[in-house]
Amino acid sequence: MSKIKLACVIDDDPLYNFGIKKLFEFTHFSENSLFYKNGQEAIEGLMAISEGENFPEVLLVDINMPIMNGWQFLEEYEKRNLKREVKIYVVSSSINQEEIDRANAYPFVSGYIFKPLTLEKVKELKETVEKG
Repeated sequence: MSKIKLACVIDDDPLYNFGIKKLFEFTHFSENSLFYKNGQEAIEGLMAISEGENFPEVLLVDINMPIMNGWQFLEEYEKRNLKREVKIYVVSSSINQEEIDRANAYPFVSGYIFKPLTLEKVKELKETVEKG
């Protein structure tokens, strides 16, 4: 049984989301998971559950999405003071150092992970999150 009760993935790519769901199941990453297709959908969904006890412990946020991208999501997340005890990781295929630095400049962002997520990366992430 995982120590992580709820993980959230914010990404518009259905194929990527399918793969992550399978990796989560295979590694027993979390007991449950939420998937949102863009930052706006995620903000609305997270606001709806923000007062409850079922708030995600881990958020994996893609940068390039329609409607509200990852940067806009992080700004809105900070504005709405949704921080709590959550580990937020920016997940992107971009190796642009400016984007990595930008992600790491947010004090509430725990790290930057390069796509594609692999079995090893998911296992490593699980270990890191569970250690606190």
